[in-house]
Amino acid sequence: MTRAEIRVVLDRVRTWPQARQADLARVALLIEAQDAGVEPEDEATRAALAEGLAQARRGKFASDKRVKAAWKKFGL
Repeated sequence: MTRAEIRVVLDRVRTWPQARQADLARVALLIEAQDAGVEPEDEATRAALAEGLAQARRGKFASDKRVKAAWKKFGL
């Protein structure tokens, strides 16, 4: 696809409903992430990170025993 063809398509995208534009943006971000070797965060990941941070603020951390078990489980 040429740059001119891409511009024409993107101009049409601006006329799409907002939800379809958001779909295209998500696909574009996934393509970029694949090229960069990075996994984009999804809502479940963001929620899990937020919960972990909240637990840390409350001083709730895994015991040494649980940490050692996790390392062992993954062969580390």
